[in-house]
Amino acid sequence: MIHRRFANVLFALILSSMVSLFISCVVTWRTLGIVEGFVGLSLSAWLAAWPAAFLGVLILAPLVRRIVGALTRDC
Repeated sequence: MIHRRFANVLFALILSSMVSLFISCVVTWRTLGIVEGFVGLSLSAWLAAWPAAFLGVLILAPLVRRIVGALTRDC
């Protein structure tokens, strides 16, 4: 198991990998259509995008949490 103190980094790693893979597939599909080699092209785009997405989630998640906290309240 991974120690709980790494939860934020693990969250960013998993979320960024899933979202960047999804977006890479959508953008590849919209740009090229379902062509021969689609999976490889999508995975190549994903590998390029994932580091940026990971850093983005690490940097922006605390800001987003504060914004959500400011926009919500207990009922």
